[in-house]
Parts: sequence; structure tokens; C-alpha cells
Amino acid sequence: VCRNVMCTSNPSVCSRKLMDEIVGYTYAMHDHCLPRSGAYHEIFLMQGEEMAEKVQILGSTPLEEEPLYGLTYLPRKYKVAVAIPPCNDVDVFAHCCGFIAIIKDDKLQGFNVTVGGGLGFTHNNQKTHPRLADVIGFCEPQQAKYVCEAVMVVQRDFGDRTNRKHARVKYTVEDYGPEFYREEVEKVLGFKLGAARPYKFESRGDLYGWAKTEDGLWHCGCLV
Repeated sequence: VCRNVMCTSNPSVCSRKLMDEIVGYTYAMHDHCLPRSGAYHEIFLMQGEEMAEKVQILGSTPLEEEPLYGLTYLPRKYKVAVAIPPCNDVDVFAHCCGFIAIIKDDKLQGFNVTVGGGLGFTHNNQKTHPRLADVIGFCEPQQAKYVCEAVMVVQRDFGDRTNRKHARVKYTVEDYGPEFYREEVEKVLGFKLGAARPYKFESRGDLYGWAKTEDGLWHCGCLV
């Protein structure tokens, strides 16, 4: 399933209003890509009163609809990141799907979309390797959650289910190519992604210590 969605946390990269807007779209992606049924939780997280209510006598459970994941879910985990230039503290190119905020005159224009990143590999297995994501296009802010879904659905349908070590999005993009992946994403969406727009990253580290933003508030970054 979609395991986590991260967003740039450095408050100095943009205005407070713009940060709240982008974080809002990040939450929208997270909520939109959550499993609809309780099947995943029943298999992996069977505990607590809420899950106990879902279990019926004789071990049968009601048939529930899972529109995003179908009956098979995903071959492996699905990780998403949203970066706000000039800060790439989320390592957007190291995630299955990424969104790079495009800002002009303090207004969010949309997001460049990336697919196929990941740094994991298995020692002594040359078929596994790190990979930086490809930028495949641009979407408007309100389209982001649907693009996130579409990237996930393409992986559901084309990802490798025979080899767990070759089952991440990065290998699907590597095997089929970024152009193929973009075309399949557009088929799911029902519309074309726009051309990627210019952006520039100037930093990649986390914020440690105090930083003052334009609204006069102070923020402290801590190692947890």
C-alpha cells in the first residue's frame, strides 16, 4: 500500500500561507491513496477494538470494495515525497513518486511529477541497484492526488510480482522506460501531463537550530 507521504518541513522555503497550501495537497494525496477496505489491516494489524469488530464468527468477513488496490494490492511498498524548491530535504528523487512544487510570484502553479526513485539494493545481487527518479511531466495542484493514484495503479498492474527484490516502482520504470510509464499514467488519468517546468534545488539537508520566517515566528529544527 501507499506507506507514507512526506513534505518539505523547512518553514523558511516559502511563505506560511503557501506552506499550508502545499501541506494541504500533501495530506490530500495521503488520504486519497489509503486502502478503502480493512483487508490489509486485518492481515498485518489485527489488534484493537476497531479491528475486533470486523472479525466475524467462523472466520468469514464481508466483501468490501477496494477500488485503488484491487484484489492484489501492490507488489511492494509505495513511497511519496513532496519537495518545495530550493530545499530538497525529502530527497524527492529517491521515492517511488515525487512532486516538486513550482512556485511563481509566491503562488503555487502546480507540481513537476517524478517516478521511479529508490536507494535500496541487495549486496551481491547485481539485479538490484539504487535509481534516481525521472521527471515525467507537470500537473496542476488539484490534480496531484489523482496523479499519485495513477502512478500507483500503473505499478499495481505492471510491477513485478515474481521477485520481491525487483518489485519496486523504480524497476518497473527501468524495465519499461519513463515514456511508457508516463503514457500509462495518462491513460489512467484520462488527460495528458504538461511539460515539466524549470526549478532549482540549492540544499538537501535538514533544518537544525532556529529559523525565523517572514511572519515573525521562530521555528526550531531538532534531531528526533
